[in-house]
Amino acid sequence: MKSSRHARVSRAMVVVVGGTLGLAALFWAYNLGKGQAASLQKQSRPAPAGEVRAAPPIDPGTPRAEPKNDAKLAAATTGPAPAVLETPTTRPGGVLLAAVTSVSTTRPSSSKVQLASAVGAQPKPAAIIPDAPTNPPPTSLADAKAKMDAGQIFQARQAYNALVVAGALSPSDLKAAKQQLNQLNATVIFSGKRFPEDPFMQTVKVPLGGALAKIAAASEVPPEVLQRINGISDPRKLRADQYLKVPKGPFNAVVYKKDFMLELWLGDPDAKGSLYVTSFPVGLGKDDSTPPGTWAIVNRLKNPAYFSPRGEGVVAAGDPKNPLGEYWLGLEGTDGQAVGKTSYGIHGTIDPDSIGKQASMGCIRLKNEDVAQVYAALLDGKSIVIVKE
Repeated sequence: MKSSRHARVSRAMVVVVGGTLGLAALFWAYNLGKGQAASLQKQSRPAPAGEVRAAPPIDPGTPRAEPKNDAKLAAATTGPAPAVLETPTTRPGGVLLAAVTSVSTTRPSSSKVQLASAVGAQPKPAAIIPDAPTNPPPTSLADAKAKMDAGQIFQARQAYNALVVAGALSPSDLKAAKQQLNQLNATVIFSGKRFPEDPFMQTVKVPLGGALAKIAAASEVPPEVLQRINGISDPRKLRADQYLKVPKGPFNAVVYKKDFMLELWLGDPDAKGSLYVTSFPVGLGKDDSTPPGTWAIVNRLKNPAYFSPRGEGVVAAGDPKNPLGEYWLGLEGTDGQAVGKTSYGIHGTIDPDSIGKQASMGCIRLKNEDVAQVYAALLDGKSIVIVKE
């Protein structure tokens, strides 16, 4: 009887203990599953703005892929607004490569390295910001004149030039604007006064042993124009560490036959981004014998001798009867009616009354003081001369 009672108690205890252990096992399994689900949900949740989540490890046997678009990467790290860099990409076998979504605009500069590391790319150098436009939007002649009257020389030059290049002025207003530019550029370009904001000029430091001719050639201008601008009487006395004001050449020229006028330009004449510099009156070929078209400068001579095509012999340099004056710029036709023509040139004259008339044998002649400035600006092998009707 007593043994039967002890057996029933033992069996009851086994049932209770077994039930308790079973419930504990179920509770442990439930909590484990809940924790794993929460962990998976956290991993799959999108990263908040400004957070860069590193990609999962990649199998060591396969190299990491580079991002497809470096421009997008640079835009996201330096641009003003968040930008999508890459959509999630998988390699063969389903390995996730990158899932970068957005980058906060307030991230410090060191984020470039972190971000590049996250997507498996090396940091890229900062983008170069393009130069500002060389000409501001045109305003009006009145506004340009107001700047000039206020002594804002460079701003007035910019305003007048923008109007000239835009091509919207009447013939009389265009002539007036160019006359003002003639005066303004005498200071802005052809004087030692520097305007650091001028996109057509630069400041060059003379290196040890530097030669004026080499500095001029590097900027595609003749050394004579650097002498004039910087007040250099003897190029041999150029000093190391001296600063020079240097135009960004080459200069080019346009001749308007109907106006008997030669204009100097920096850049392509009349094109956006170019600069009207100054102008000079000219004499042209008798009986309309100066061919229109494009000409190249092929040689430059000081004190040229004159070889008469009329059989008059040779007139030596410096002879008062030499019709070429003191400077010669040889021309060769490359386009239009000028193609293939030689023996033409730009030169001075011993007959200043012929300026503004058709009096030469086809050449372009200027007053001696004017041709000196044209000679100093135009460079053989670089400058062109366009003759227009």
